[in-house]
Amino acid sequence: MKGPKLPRLAAALAIALATLPPWPLAAHSAFGGTLDFPRLLRLAELNRSVRVDSPERIRRKWAGVYDKVAVVEVKRTRNRYVIGTDDATRTEDIAIRGTTNFRNLLYDIRFAKRWNPELGIFTHHGFAMMASALHRSIVPRLEPGYSIRMSGQSLGAAEALILAMMLSKEGYRVAEVVTFGQPKVTDAYGARRYAYLPLTRVVDQNDPVPLLPPPDFFYRRNPYVHFGREIMLLRGPYYCLAPPGTPEPRLPRGTLTLERLAVFEREHSIRTYVRNLRGKIGRSIEVPFSERLRYVEPQYRY
Repeated sequence: MKGPKLPRLAAALAIALATLPPWPLAAHSAFGGTLDFPRLLRLAELNRSVRVDSPERIRRKWAGVYDKVAVVEVKRTRNRYVIGTDDATRTEDIAIRGTTNFRNLLYDIRFAKRWNPELGIFTHHGFAMMASALHRSIVPRLEPGYSIRMSGQSLGAAEALILAMMLSKEGYRVAEVVTFGQPKVTDAYGARRYAYLPLTRVVDQNDPVPLLPPPDFFYRRNPYVHFGREIMLLRGPYYCLAPPGTPEPRLPRGTLTLERLAVFEREHSIRTYVRNLRGKIGRSIEVPFSERLRYVEPQYRY
């Protein structure tokens, strides 16, 4: 009997993970600030919409939220983003779609670090190429003097962060960056240089994509790292903040079965992020990071 076919995302995870030793879940950094779960949910729903809805449906769905809604397809990279403009607050929300096709996947796996002369740091080569194409498309559409709130999921999250770096260097006011299931985009030097960005990384309880690229993959001495505040979504109303210096859990060997990869993809889905954020509306409970495994859905535990 033939086994189930792996979706492309699961196949990409298998390529990246299968032959590696255990690695930490994510580099952790947290800073203060109020958590606005309704706002995070709205951004997650916008990112879900940009991924699954038609351009016409996106415009109809979000017409009551924004004064203008632009849905733009980037042909060169086969990517899509949405700009929602709020004239009253002089703010633009930008949501960038994640991996949905083979061309996107080819950029995902270009994981070599390359010097980015515009940013003055090393960045993930594929993500930086995608972000550069976005930059050329987005900048002419920005309203002069408006604040920018960037968001994205998966590949779109990585693009959102690199694009925020680019725009901030050019003098645009980047008011916020919110990413869902973001992979790493730079190393420790890049993280320090752009630590001023108002970045919030939302990570679902066992989403593996924030692990990538893993520290044992070619760059052991100067690996890819995360920065910014990390919010981990646990089951129901529970969540935790990952504090700096916390010992990191490790993924055991032998977990990369077809069933586990299917769970990985489900955990990484923007639909899962939307569902888990909805569980925190009206009642959200922070738990210590050290006790988070008590609040993880049992079928997803390693």
